Amino acid sequence: MTTLYKGEIAPSDFKLWDGATGTYDRNTDTGGSETLNRMAWAGVDVLELFGSKTNRNLAAISAALTRIGSSNKVPIWLSPGTWTIDDDLTIPANVSLCLPPGALLTVSSAKTLTVNGSIATGWYQVFSGDGSIVFGDGSIPCIFPEWWGIDGTADEIEIAKAVAAATNVKTVQLLDTTYNLADKIAVGVSDILLRGSAMHQTVLSAISGCAAAATEGLINIANTMSKITIEQMTINGNKDNNGSGEYAAIRSNNSSWLDVHNVAIKEMPANAISMPGSASNARFRICNNIFDENDGRDIYIKNPSAGYIIGNLSYKCGGIPIYLAHDVEYVQIVNNKLWNPNDAEDDDVMTGIW
Repeated sequence: MTTLYKGEIAPSDFKLWDGATGTYDRNTDTGGSETLNRMAWAGVDVLELFGSKTNRNLAAISAALTRIGSSNKVPIWLSPGTWTIDDDLTIPANVSLCLPPGALLTVSSAKTLTVNGSIATGWYQVFSGDGSIVFGDGSIPCIFPEWWGIDGTADEIEIAKAVAAATNVKTVQLLDTTYNLADKIAVGVSDILLRGSAMHQTVLSAISGCAAAATEGLINIANTMSKITIEQMTINGNKDNNGSGEYAAIRSNNSSWLDVHNVAIKEMPANAISMPGSASNARFRICNNIFDENDGRDIYIKNPSAGYIIGNLSYKCGGIPIYLAHDVEYVQIVNNKLWNPNDAEDDDVMTGIW
């Protein structure tokens, strides 16, 4: 008598889809053959088909991409584990990356992972390493800093990495949560939207002992950057625990097309929005913001040109709420409610513009 054993089924027991050939032939019990579809429940399983079931590396992904080619529209599944990208790699537009929790793409220093296709993942870490991540134009609608591992300690690092990766995508989306900043968020690219979920729901909060310098902002925009938009969030300078700090909430030097709207800036140890520099700060829009108990000026702009300051609320500013310095050209200031420290709180007279 033959004894039959029932064991567990593994992926290796199936004919899995490889991204190119969707069917296979099987012999029948009558001596003929039949054509059946390969298994493809979550896309091409790169580890199983191209990584010898153990190798999560560049070679396995490259082999999968070669097999898929440039015409098939295919999702590839990277199973949980660390995938080492030790050379430049481009995911083409016809391939979608499926990254479940636990799947981590680690890009080596001086190497670049370029993603031209879509990405299917959640609000958890999927990228690590000192290399660069670049998303192609139109590949995804926005980028989340959570993909780099937000942990609530020095979240400026992950936000800055998301900004750097958004050169083509243009939008970095922040969630309905508090991001703790131990230093500045470095913005070194132009044409970027940094967007929260709502003014009082997304919070950028300086931690005690924040290391941002007097010549920096919590959002620190590099010299001459243009078309930076910041919206729908609160920036808290935590001045009571950063008494020696002199940083601004937003700092931009010699910029153009800076747009700050629907942002609450509170408890800054110095200026809220600071735009110094020897050249012109041109074509800016600062509208519908709330400034609350900042120690410095709420809006400081040097050499402003062709800008709008409209519909802002300033409450208990420690300095002059709106300070425009040096050469001022074509700046419209309309419908701002400014409560100077010397005003009564029920005073409707607009004061504090210099």
